[in-house]
Amino acid sequence: MAKKRVIASAARKFRASRRGSPAPIPAEQWRLPAGYHRDRKGFATLRHVVDPDTPTVDGSDLSDEQRTELTSERIKRQKRFNLGVLGTGVIDKKRALEEVQKRTAIGRALIDVEQRAIRLLREYRAQHAATAASPRSGSRRPTSTTSQALGTASRPRPTQRRRSVAPKRRSTASKKKRR
Repeated sequence: MAKKRVIASAARKFRASRRGSPAPIPAEQWRLPAGYHRDRKGFATLRHVVDPDTPTVDGSDLSDEQRTELTSERIKRQKRFNLGVLGTGVIDKKRALEEVQKRTAIGRALIDVEQRAIRLLREYRAQHAATAASPRSGSRRPTSTTSQALGTASRPRPTQRRRSVAPKRRSTASKKKRR
């Protein structure tokens, strides 16, 4: 009985995640460095990088040395850092920092992963900020202006298909018992 509840709650969460707003960026990611301040020469958090009023340097504008420092700082500031690498095993925070500082193959891969993560977080933020600001597409059913103003307009549910259930076949052992 407990298993059915777990499955049912997982199914509800899945349906809610599909029709609701996308998952927000975790608070920890907002506090991690994602670039440099243009004028103060210090690290800029993701919040500063996505803010158009704050002049920052990030992405392809960074030198290799700055990317290395940025990746090291991002790894240092994370509470937990474990990374599984095929053929190498699990890399903890201490080893990851050493690999990044020495710029080994694993270190260069970590630098690349962190730069991609920053780029994806920026794109995600820009996409969802633009989506929230733009009017909804015409594919939705019309809603009242009150629900639109409150942000409670819901998507129409997709039609559910009924599955035809074939009768269960009885095994030969159960046929012998009936005779």
